[in-house]
Amino acid sequence: MEPRRRRQRGALRLEGRQWVLTLRGEPDATGGARPSVRLRVGPRSELRTRQAARAEADRLLANTGAGTRPIGSRVTFGRYAAEYLNRYVEGLVRPQTAVTVRSRLNSHLLPHLRDTWLDDFSTRLVQDLITTLGREGLAPSTVRSNIALLRLMLKRATSEGLACRPIPVGVLLYPRQNRELVAYRCFSPEDVARILEHSQGLPRLLFAVLAYAGLRIGEALGLRWADIDHEQNLLHVRRSATRGELHACKTAASVSAVPMAPDLAIGLAGYLAAHDDGTLVGELIFRHRNGRPWEADYIRQYTLHPLLKALGIPRAGFHAFRHGLATRLFAAGVGAPTVQAILRHSTLRQTMVYAHTNQDLKQQGVRIAGELIPSAKARVCGDAIISGPASTGSPAN
Repeated sequence: MEPRRRRQRGALRLEGRQWVLTLRGEPDATGGARPSVRLRVGPRSELRTRQAARAEADRLLANTGAGTRPIGSRVTFGRYAAEYLNRYVEGLVRPQTAVTVRSRLNSHLLPHLRDTWLDDFSTRLVQDLITTLGREGLAPSTVRSNIALLRLMLKRATSEGLACRPIPVGVLLYPRQNRELVAYRCFSPEDVARILEHSQGLPRLLFAVLAYAGLRIGEALGLRWADIDHEQNLLHVRRSATRGELHACKTAASVSAVPMAPDLAIGLAGYLAAHDDGTLVGELIFRHRNGRPWEADYIRQYTLHPLLKALGIPRAGFHAFRHGLATRLFAAGVGAPTVQAILRHSTLRQTMVYAHTNQDLKQQGVRIAGELIPSAKARVCGDAIISGPASTGSPAN
């Protein structure tokens, strides 16, 4: 444990026409002194006396926190990242979440921050990182996800007593999201019909489960034939498959019975009748010959995306089926709580994210709203509303 670091006011000097404040560098892990930190306080034309310059320097130190070194042991971000994975990630979160955390660290954060001391993190340093990640071509949502992970790690480090400062959330600026790139997020009914028409076998059955039942891809790949209740027309979601392994579902609300549309029930029953030799009942529906479940990445890359390209449908992932089901439910007038129950979301706010629309639905809504006006012949002319037969002349004053 390193000794506590006291607050320092720094050495104030007049260099040319500028007041400059120099702060002592802290020793590194090897005992060698680190370079001093220099802050520009202001020009002599504005701060005419040393007393005025000292007051401005103290104000800068109070606002930036540069004059107070965090108390606790010093460690680099690279070293703490390894400890963070062992302490908070491995074996404690879902396997897919662990893969995502490792990917963000190794691909985006560690290359820029590996040798940075935790007590050197500041709003300016993190803002520079945001700018760098944006210039590297990362999507704005990816940049936000990486910074969210970084902020969580700094918060954990502070709670462990390490020399570190958490980064406030409201002071960072992020790249704007290009809405044109994310506007297409769900398959329309016509898209679903074409996808099912031009696919066959188990891939077609998988697309049907995603489109009609709205399951997440992991939940669909984790289905067994025994999970299908043909009498009640229900799919029992009990597990999820990730990277060829079976795991628990995403949340407790995900474990539920999902109603099946008639076409989906017929398709599943027909496939089982045609291929069951008495051994399929306890097996996974979408499995390899060795019994392991399919891997979503492989099906996406070699089956779904080539099919979308051949059909001229904008590229999207498996979740576009789930978004499409929610959109169709809302368009059919199904209430939001019911849609939430079908999609098995924990909150209604999360369900409303899936409420996509298009120009046809907008025009249909405006037409229905217009038909609710009592007089079907009500017309707007200028500032006056005229009811009754159409008038060819100007309205009377």
